[in-house]
Amino acid sequence: MKILKTYEGFLNKDIIIRPMTDADVRTCMDIKFQYFGHFWGDLADPMTKEKHDRYSMNKLDKSVSIVAEINGEIVGGYILKKTKLPIITGNFYDFEGDDSTGIEGVSLFVHPDHKEKGIGHILKYYYKENPRPDVKFIWGQAFHGLKNIDHWLKSRKLFNDMGGVYFTIELYDGTIDKYTTTEHLAFYETNKKSAADYIEELAETGKSLEEIQGDELLSGFDPEEIKEITQYLNLF
Repeated sequence: MKILKTYEGFLNKDIIIRPMTDADVRTCMDIKFQYFGHFWGDLADPMTKEKHDRYSMNKLDKSVSIVAEINGEIVGGYILKKTKLPIITGNFYDFEGDDSTGIEGVSLFVHPDHKEKGIGHILKYYYKENPRPDVKFIWGQAFHGLKNIDHWLKSRKLFNDMGGVYFTIELYDGTIDKYTTTEHLAFYETNKKSAADYIEELAETGKSLEEIQGDELLSGFDPEEIKEITQYLNLF
């Protein structure tokens, strides 16, 4: 078993951080759903465990995903995926041309019996506190319905908001200010909502694509970009 790091004497017990293996996956999926189950139950369309597992399994990258273990028992984990910077229509910052690699934080979870002990903190900041050259940043998605965006914004910056999902990022090698801002950030700050959410609202009122492209508030956006957003959100 490869050990990445041992936190000795943590709460009078050693916590081992190690790579997630095939043998760990089922246990991790069970713990993860216990951790998130009450969140999803509050949503209008709650995820079943099957859907929740499928979402995580589709993104699971064992080259970067990690587990926390005490006395041979998995007490938490972080499902991660190696990625380039996320180039998503509607981004508040222009990441084009930057070939840095990092990770997407897919799902951070702690066993209910071990919550409020700092294990989540260890997992959340593992790669920040233990750098490796191919991990320059971490980004992730937070569904509006989970109501936990304030938690993520303690360490990350918001770089997109559309379709009921917040997109956040933390750069390990600098600040987000090194990137040029886009018109989407100005729209968000002025209107307290993203252009994508505004476009979705217009579509829900029955506006056609052409009418949305001609909306006064969206006059600063290229019509083709507005079309891309409607396609991303499957509005037409």
